[in-house]
Order: sequence, then C-alpha cells, then structure tokens
Amino acid sequence: MECTCLSRKEVKPFVSQKKERMDYYDNKEQQREGVGRRKGDGWMNWESWEFSSWRDAILSCLTPSAYGKRWKAEGRLDEEELRSCRPRLKQFWLETVEHLLDLQAMSSIHLCSAVAQPAVVVMSVKMEELEVFCKQLPKIELHAHLSGSITRECLHEIYKKRKEAEPSIGLEDPMIVIPPGKVDYDLETFFPLFSKYIYQLCNDVQSVRYSTKRVLQDFEADGVAYLELRTTPREFKETGMSKEQYVETVLESIEQYEKDASTSMKTLLLLSVDRRDSFQKALGCIDLAIRYKHRGVVGVDLCGDPLRLQKGDVTIFREVFAKARENGLGVTLHFAEAAKTSSDEELLVLLSFKPGRIGHVIHVSDAIRTEISKRKLALELCISCNVHAKMITGSFQDHHFRDWWVEKQCPLILCTDDVGVFCSTISNEYVIVAQHFGLTRLQLWELSFQTIDPIFGGEEEKMRLRNLMVSWREGNKL
Repeated sequence: MECTCLSRKEVKPFVSQKKERMDYYDNKEQQREGVGRRKGDGWMNWESWEFSSWRDAILSCLTPSAYGKRWKAEGRLDEEELRSCRPRLKQFWLETVEHLLDLQAMSSIHLCSAVAQPAVVVMSVKMEELEVFCKQLPKIELHAHLSGSITRECLHEIYKKRKEAEPSIGLEDPMIVIPPGKVDYDLETFFPLFSKYIYQLCNDVQSVRYSTKRVLQDFEADGVAYLELRTTPREFKETGMSKEQYVETVLESIEQYEKDASTSMKTLLLLSVDRRDSFQKALGCIDLAIRYKHRGVVGVDLCGDPLRLQKGDVTIFREVFAKARENGLGVTLHFAEAAKTSSDEELLVLLSFKPGRIGHVIHVSDAIRTEISKRKLALELCISCNVHAKMITGSFQDHHFRDWWVEKQCPLILCTDDVGVFCSTISNEYVIVAQHFGLTRLQLWELSFQTIDPIFGGEEEKMRLRNLMVSWREGNKL
C-alpha cells in the first residue's frame, strides 16, 4: 500500500534546517549524486518504511487518528482500509516522533515548540506504557548467574551484618566497590569483581541463603514466570563451606521460596563448569548436577573468563558434557564471547558438545553462523551486558540481535546475564528491543513465547507456560 505524504511547503513552517537541502538525502554522497529521497512530494511504503520530508506526518502536527481521517477525507482510504491500517499508522507515528527527537538531540534539526513539546510528552507517556507492558508480560529468564544477579543493595545489607559480626572484616562497603549506577565493567574488570569481592562476601550458608532469596524475589517482581539460575559450585575454606553444601543451600533456598503460596514463578538450577577447570574438576561438577537432579538441577553450563585460557584446549570437556547429556541434563555454553577464544576450530569443538542453547554468540564467522542456523540452536542474547562490557562494537542499535531477528532461523532468548552488575532487568531488555529494533507489543509477546521450547524444565512445565502466555495474550487483546 502506498500513500502520498505532505509536500515540502506544508512541512517548512515546522522545521528549520541547519544544512540546506540535506533533509531529502541520507548523506552528502547521495546529495551530490542526486539519489536517495526524491525532491518535492515524498512517499511512504508500509513494507520498506521509507519516509520523506523528515517524516512529515509528525511535522504537520497531526495525530495518527487525524492523519487517517485526512486520508479518508481526501479519498485515499475508505473506512475499511482506514481500520486495517490504523495499527501501522499508529506505529509509524510513534516511530516518527522518536526519530525526530533523536535528530533534535543530535542538532540535525530544530523542531518548533508546536512539534517538540507534544512529541516529548507523547514519547514520555508511550515509554511509560511500554515499560509497564514489558514488566507485566510473562517472561522466561534462561541466562542469569546467581552471584551476578545480587543487587548492590542486597550486598550492602550482607556487608552490614558481616561488619557487625566481624568488625575487622577486610572488605570495603559494596556501595564503594560497586558504586550505584556504574555499569561499565569490561571483561578485564568484570571477573575480578567476583573473585576478589563478591565471592569473599557471600561465602557462608547465611549469606548464600539470603542472597538467593533476594535474587528470586527480584526476578519474580519483574514478571518472570520461569527462571533457570546458573551457578558454579564453590567451596570456601575460610568458612568451611563445601561445594556440596553450597549447592544444597541454593536448592534449599529455592525450595523454601516456592513453598510460599503467593509465588507463581518456577525456578530450576544449572551448574556451571569453568572453562579454566581441569578435566577432573569439571567432571566433579557434572557428578554434582546428576546427584541433585531430583531436586531441581536440570542442566549444565560452560562459563568462565573468555580471556583466560583453560588448562588445555576445550576438547577435554567433550566427555564431560557427553556424560551430562546421557544423564538427561540440558547443555548450554558460553559461546564466542571474546575474539581471543572464538576461532572456528574452538567453536566447532564446542558445537560438538551438542548444546541445546548457546549464549552471547558475538564473534562468529559466516561458516559458524551457517552451522548455528542449520542446527536452529536457541540463542541466549544478553544485550545490555554486551554493550556495557564493550563486548560488541557500538551501542544497543548495533547489537547482533537485529541480524538474528531478521533471519528468523534460531529461537532468540533475551537474558540479563548479571543484572546486579549491569543493572538492566529482563523487562528492560524487552524495552530495549522495542526501542532500538522496532518490535511491536505483539512481537514482544511472540519473542517471550518462543523462549518456552528451549527451557530445560520438561514438557509439563512447557505446557504450563504456553497456557499462561496464551491466556495473558487473550486477556490483553493482542
């Protein structure tokens, strides 16, 4: 469907250009060559979403309703066509407002108050509505590290209790170590934050139990219906806590939390092998996962600092993960996080472990990408983590979510990774893809719904989630 937009003369009163005639071209090269958006009356195509005259629907100060009525009055749409295009018209209008505000922020154009003020108000209201929608949307979180999901406030509370019991504790207040609002941790500074601080603070039964409960509360408050937490079994010699006791404490905390009648979120556990582990240490982690399978351990993970090479190459873990699969455990892997450990040779070895899901998936060649698509592997994508940690080049709009979303070859799973460090909830990850990649509310629902099949929680849990999601969609008339 094509619709003629307003002419330049109709637009002129509402915008002053800083560079003459640049409004019809995407760049100077197009201006010189005379290509790009054509002069005079512009046009818009619903499928290609090409707009001219600085998206003149907004510059003419018309609401989407008024714009539609104008088309109808001019004979360009009948009543039935107006009804059918109204959702797209509204989406076009909102996209236009957002784009114009971005341009004004970059000083590309100056909007008159008749446009700018209503636009700011509209976007503010629409953003609030989007945030509420994304929080209420039932969501599934499949890539969340337990220790990395502990908020600074929770760590501060644990610190105060430890300080009272041990005045000479050799740790600073977490509000100093991890200042509120600081999220720019890269791969060089991220991992030491855990080894040198968080693991030293949460190293006994009481602190692990308290922090686990708080993490569960935070995820459920954010609208998570199903959660797979992951953690590496640890022993703390200073407190006498063994790996077995650590895993039991986490599982007991989950069991105790789910006994609350008001709790509807289902939580299961994944145990993580550190890529720097020896074969025997990795095998011990798998044995623990098998031992506690009856209590809610449903899978295993390969994680760890991708900048630090393991003791030997990753082929030593093939037998380890084969044993996990043979015992009915799901397998997920941190995959292509850093260029240093993302050679085709290494990634093919990881794929030989036959994972059900892979996480991050940043530094992949075309050959590896083709193989991933061929297998239709579920991708755990952690957008805020990748941006803040500078694991990708650029910002949110440059994230590889866009490419995978367009291709529709693999199920995509939005994840937080470490919400306690990067301060972006799973709801906010949905807001991000709506903002930067133009997903509609229905597409956000579909994105959440497609996360059901890749869970490790079994068919009964998948059925519960499907029923929940369908009921929610019908109730919200999507």
